[in-house]
Amino acid sequence: MTIVVWKSPDIGYIKCNIDGATCVNLGLVACASIFYGSKGEFVGGFYSFLGNDVALKAELLGAMLVIELAVIRGWNSLWLESD
Repeated sequence: MTIVVWKSPDIGYIKCNIDGATCVNLGLVACASIFYGSKGEFVGGFYSFLGNDVALKAELLGAMLVIELAVIRGWNSLWLESD
């Protein structure tokens, strides 16, 4: 068994946890993300349906969307976590 512990980001950083999901039978993929501030407070999130594709693409497109949103919001110090 592996114990996983969530850690809040350092002061001045925004932490983003992202995950992609797929429905293997239908080939449908989506991604979702949650943003946290340095005190562990929720500062934003999103989900996106990506259509018919593969799980790896959901993870990669999700990361690209996160980076784009961070730039738009002026979050220049981003900590991105994905599995």
